[in-house]
Amino acid sequence: MIHVTKYRIYPNREVADTIFKHFNICTDLRNHCLDTQCFDVRVIPELKKEHPELKDVHSVVLQNIIFQIKDNIKALSKIKSKGRKVGRLRHKPVRTLIYEQTGYKILNSKKLVLSKIGEIPIVISRPVIGDIKQIVVKFNRSTHKWSASVISRTPEENGVRGGERTVGIDMNLTVFSVDSDGKIFNHPHNVKKASRQLGRAQRKLSRKKKGSNNRRKQKIKIALIHERVENCRDDFLHKWSNYYVKNYDRIAVEKLNIKTMLEENPKNIPCWIKRGMNRNILDASWGKARTFATYKAERAGCQFVAIDPMYSTQDCSRCGYRVPKALSDRTHSCPACRYEVNRDLNASFNIKKKAFPVGWDTPKLTPVEIGASTQTIVYEQVPIYESGISRL
Repeated sequence: MIHVTKYRIYPNREVADTIFKHFNICTDLRNHCLDTQCFDVRVIPELKKEHPELKDVHSVVLQNIIFQIKDNIKALSKIKSKGRKVGRLRHKPVRTLIYEQTGYKILNSKKLVLSKIGEIPIVISRPVIGDIKQIVVKFNRSTHKWSASVISRTPEENGVRGGERTVGIDMNLTVFSVDSDGKIFNHPHNVKKASRQLGRAQRKLSRKKKGSNNRRKQKIKIALIHERVENCRDDFLHKWSNYYVKNYDRIAVEKLNIKTMLEENPKNIPCWIKRGMNRNILDASWGKARTFATYKAERAGCQFVAIDPMYSTQDCSRCGYRVPKALSDRTHSCPACRYEVNRDLNASFNIKKKAFPVGWDTPKLTPVEIGASTQTIVYEQVPIYESGISRL
């Protein structure tokens, strides 16, 4: 099993200049391979004779540059085989160094030693799991921050966790999610909370002279705001997915088509309302939430199923009768069986029923039960930042 952990590193000016020099050498190698259409690592020894500066960079780092180009070409070929138009690889600067198997060492959890670069202070915020197989050193041009991603491997854990704790999760914009047990996670609205600060910073940027140091500094401040928003979003999604993986054995969510939701406007909603909806959809990051839950469930041995959301909101979870609803209708009221419940909770029931149909046969209602008052569902909001839920 592969684990990826990202740590901050703090190179001094001398080491940073050395790394930037390696970036430039790797960029020249990448551009040379694209120009000559030669993607064989066996040409590196010959290139070192013609260009002695290549000897300043670790050989594995140079090999990984060529391997990355080959992987990119394979990805483009796969996309082209599906009938989509693709371009070609162009010249671009390299801002990562990939050390694999050799050329790196972590000393006393405080120093990262890289071959032909030297020692770099590193902050090990969490312990490394398993055996280290690869280290990727990266420079973020927007925030001017350095990081090292440690890729480690642990033995494969085969087997599925036993248990019958099953949950269906409905993702929506009123709240972030509602599950079939009545648990509610509120939408964090990270973009909305940072919009005022971001708008002020962008207005300051517009008044800076182009090409000046003040404009460069202001651009870094804006990038730091965006980074903080992304970190808050990832923190919430990690804790959200961790909650379900720890408390349930079988998890079902709806596989939403985000691109279609952003583009279509079937009910002719005013443009200013549509813009706000699209902003909230992108801020929710349902696709990333599903990705986090998928790999964590795989590690924990849970069953994770993403189902088609078609008619999950309209179908009655009790009798199956289809009740069309507008976005403003927040209550499911079935005219066939008189079942009334929150629309999001009804959708979570249907998601759970579609994903795990065993033992979920539709109950047969007797004439006495038809029209009777339904059971009361007690909603519980999960305080994700106060309940001690941690990240995996």
